[in-house]
Amino acid sequence: MGDDLAFYTRVTLDHIMNELCKQSECFKSINQNRSSEDPAINSLEECTLELGRLRKLLTQQTDSCQAVKNEKNETTYSVEKYNQEIEQLNDLLKQKDEQLEVLIEENDCLCVAAEISKNKLDDLDYQVQKLDEETRHMEQGIVESIGLIQDIGDVSHENELLKGKKSQLEDGEARQLINDLSKQLEDCREQSRLIREINEEMGKTLQKLGINPKEIENKIKLIESSKQELFDKDLSGMEPPQQLKEPFGSIKESDKDLEKTLLPPSGFSGVYEAQNNDIKEPKTNSLEVSTDWPNKGAGLETDREAKNSPPSGTANGVAIEGEKLNAVVAESQRNFLKNREEEQV
Repeated sequence: MGDDLAFYTRVTLDHIMNELCKQSECFKSINQNRSSEDPAINSLEECTLELGRLRKLLTQQTDSCQAVKNEKNETTYSVEKYNQEIEQLNDLLKQKDEQLEVLIEENDCLCVAAEISKNKLDDLDYQVQKLDEETRHMEQGIVESIGLIQDIGDVSHENELLKGKKSQLEDGEARQLINDLSKQLEDCREQSRLIREINEEMGKTLQKLGINPKEIENKIKLIESSKQELFDKDLSGMEPPQQLKEPFGSIKESDKDLEKTLLPPSGFSGVYEAQNNDIKEPKTNSLEVSTDWPNKGAGLETDREAKNSPPSGTANGVAIEGEKLNAVVAESQRNFLKNREEEQV
């Protein structure tokens, strides 16, 4: 028994010594591997304290790692969310690019359409200018036609007066003069017939242009009636006309006198000058050339009456509206001459 106890005791002591040696070596190893900030470990109590400190540090590191991990997860989620938004923005950008391409194509189409419209507008402007020029020529022709009708009406009226004096002529010279006047009267009638035909062509042309010839005729009649009223009022205060030394003068000479009386010295330009010198025109939109003469002449009866006639407020007593009807006369005359040439052929 004693031997066994001694054996076990020795073995136990050896084991304890070995453990102490191992503990000493372990402490040396720990002290060698520790950092300069860590405390030295030379006993179990210090080791236990250091172990507790390390466990706390490990817990702190674990918490820090968990926080970093959570932050990483949040960052990853944010990155994924931002990536999705970037993809959506890219898709939206692609859609906008497609829409922009469509808008560019539409803009090109609109530019082409605008160019076409501009060309059409230029063409329309040219047509309007051309139409305005034609209207101006028509107005000039109407003015000339009205002057011719006035002259022919005056000549016809004077011829009617000369017919009344025909019975007083007995000698051969007077009869020869009457024959000349008759021939001139026939020429005037032929000219009157031609003027009627021209007026018919002119009326057709006016109707094509949308102008009612009846309205023009009524306006001319109204102007002539007002002119006659003014003439009748002043006629009572006039001296009786003197007898001409040559009562049977040439109709052509009386035509020249009528032209001097009815028209300004500068022709139609004189009419415009008279209009510019505060001569007021009646407010009319259009004129019509009457075809009921010679019995209804548009001019004055004699040269003396023309000279002594009161101003009617218009040039030649006829309201001429600008130049709108000139081209109608020109076109009517051309059509009439063309028809006569075709008839002659």
